[in-house]
Amino acid sequence: MSCPHTETTAVLAAFGEAPADFEQHLAQCMDCRTVVQEHLQTLSALEPALQQQSEPMAPIKPRFSPPAIVFLIAAAILLGFQFTSSTSIPAPSAIDSPLHTQITVKEIDLFEDSIDSELALLEMEIALFNLEES
Repeated sequence: MSCPHTETTAVLAAFGEAPADFEQHLAQCMDCRTVVQEHLQTLSALEPALQQQSEPMAPIKPRFSPPAIVFLIAAAILLGFQFTSSTSIPAPSAIDSPLHTQITVKEIDLFEDSIDSELALLEMEIALFNLEES
């Protein structure tokens, strides 16, 4: 293509954005007409996808299943019990200060077997429920 307008103004003409006097040039230049026709064919092939993309999409509603909610509530309660348990340890007899008569220490066992087994049972129940639903 020997015309210098094939990569600039001819492309603008395909989108309807070329200057008005370019129509006269298109009538005389076969190279520019070819470029405009090729771009128009491409745009017509893309038009259904562009229209579909411009349509507003329906908002996606989050779906929380009742077993998942029950599991989350149970897990929160178990964690609450685990982190709020505390035990008192008497102070050593060598310190006779009223400030040091009793020390409170929170024992946190992050890997307590009873809580882990309860959580495992809840997870198993949810998995079985989801299998029954599908």
